[in-house]
Amino acid sequence: MMYGRQLEKLAEVMSQAEVLPKPELGGEEVVIGSIVRVEDEDSGETFSHRIGSYMVALDEVGVISYVSPIAHLLF
Repeated sequence: MMYGRQLEKLAEVMSQAEVLPKPELGGEEVVIGSIVRVEDEDSGETFSHRIGSYMVALDEVGVISYVSPIAHLLF
């Protein structure tokens, strides 16, 4: 079975996963789930991005992985 090992790995990851409460957002702290606005200093144009997990960032437009270099600048 081609997917057997991948399913085993996924089951292992899921068994160790912990669901955390949604953080109270606001203020200056950037956490996973935060929506941040970034302004281009030259044009004045602003962009909004949500900080998410690396898995979510692969699938959703406007989501930046918390492990990306750009997210590290925002933390």
